Amino acid sequence: MTSNWIGPDWFEPRRPEPFECSIGLLLEGRAAKAPDEPFAVLEDGETLSNRTVCDAARAMAAQLKRHRVEEGDMVAVWLPNGRVMLAAIFACSMVGAVAVQINIAFRGRMLEHALRISGAGVLVAHAELVERLEGIDTGSLQQVLTAGGTPDGKGLRIEPLDPHEPLLPASELATRQPWDLAAIIFTSGTTGPSKGVRVTCCQLWTLGNAYYGFMSPEDRMLLMGPLFHIGSLGALWGAMATGASVAVMETFNAPEFWNIVRRTGATSTMGVFSSFTDLLMKAPARPDDRDHTFRRSLVSSLNPSLRAFSERFGVELFAGFSMSETSAVTISQVNPSKNNSVGCVRKGLQVRLVDAHDIEVPLGQTGELVVRSELPWVLNDGYQNNPEGTVAAWRNGWFHTGDLMYADADGDLFYVDRLKDAIRRRGENISSAEVEAEVRAFPPVRDAAAVGVTAEGDSEDVLVAVCACDGLAIDPAELLEFLQPRMPHYMIPRYVRVLPELPLTLTNKVQKSELRAQGVTHDTWDREAAGIRIRRQRLSSE
Repeated sequence: MTSNWIGPDWFEPRRPEPFECSIGLLLEGRAAKAPDEPFAVLEDGETLSNRTVCDAARAMAAQLKRHRVEEGDMVAVWLPNGRVMLAAIFACSMVGAVAVQINIAFRGRMLEHALRISGAGVLVAHAELVERLEGIDTGSLQQVLTAGGTPDGKGLRIEPLDPHEPLLPASELATRQPWDLAAIIFTSGTTGPSKGVRVTCCQLWTLGNAYYGFMSPEDRMLLMGPLFHIGSLGALWGAMATGASVAVMETFNAPEFWNIVRRTGATSTMGVFSSFTDLLMKAPARPDDRDHTFRRSLVSSLNPSLRAFSERFGVELFAGFSMSETSAVTISQVNPSKNNSVGCVRKGLQVRLVDAHDIEVPLGQTGELVVRSELPWVLNDGYQNNPEGTVAAWRNGWFHTGDLMYADADGDLFYVDRLKDAIRRRGENISSAEVEAEVRAFPPVRDAAAVGVTAEGDSEDVLVAVCACDGLAIDPAELLEFLQPRMPHYMIPRYVRVLPELPLTLTNKVQKSELRAQGVTHDTWDREAAGIRIRRQRLSSE
């Protein structure tokens, strides 16, 4: 595919130098040059200096070394966002280990699966999580280092993290190469066991610079998503590359977002979702809506709602598409003119839109996005201990994203749906993402998920599961009345389920497979049973 857009002026694809791949060395350089300058602002308001974070990381690195962690070894990291998580990420880099980032929601079989395929011998964990290790196969795990206490060993050696451990000498800090693994990141597991993505240092450096290379040492990156996800981890690498500081929160918090921004001085974040900005827009307008430091953010694509957000709060927006396995596939200009575009293919990558047989589809038609890089080590190095999954994803020399898109004549790409989530109703292909975007615009709706269900015969119809904003109720008939002027007749849901919460995977993705399996339940509202008929508009003949 070709594009008229050459990409942002802050990024040029290249092979990063070893010191750029070594965020432990970058942190040590900051601490030596400006020890007292702030590096991180925490949720409780505490500010950590460059030297404070560096010393904590070097102490943890020394403790890892004492437990015989060597370059290339896997170290499982099972922590919430905070000072210890930051130290663990940098400590792994300092000893040349691979940080196997495990979701703090994991338990049971999902936790067992992650630990077994990781091959990690050492686990750095929050003490309150350790009890979940009881009764599961922990694979090659031998040693647990805990933050926040020393729980019962559960048959494993347990040792508290020691902030007073003699620091690993600066001369012993590891130098990482572009092809070295930096992390294992687990996918959402919406259709089966989570896959552990082998993420290289070059991939994280590229992701961080492509999306956040506009930052400077005066900027502060707001990390509200968990650092065991690629989005926040890539944003941290972007901050390290540009000399910016960070503000670290445990979770997204819409009601407190602007208070957090003002308190921390954050100027950007690792990306905001339309559902998040929709909640911010539902708050009453205030005279000080633009009285903040927040200046620019990544979004998935622009739409009228996000343009209203940008105008109201004075925030520049740009669009992009990426995933755990890639490094910023697309990017748009700042404040782009096109709605719903995820941008154009960034410099340094090649993409195609293909059918089920990997044959490129004609311009304007929907196909699966496949991608490859002009430089080595920019995309994932496969899936950890999953050769079958690696071969399937990388077939014919292209990485298959599993995402459906179409392109226009300018090279802009438009996201349609996940390949497995697309709905086909009476000959029409329907994007669940587009249905959900319109449903979320209904003021009482907090979140929504659209799936195809079979109710009569073999044909699919659209079911939307919704949950309400606090203190509000959702009337399905009023929702449909709201939707009719906003979308084609064939996309309007037949079925509406009002739920307290949407079912989520342990990586906080909507579990659509569960909604599909449940189908039309006793509590599902059916517009046809309610006597509501929606038909295609009949036009008079000329």
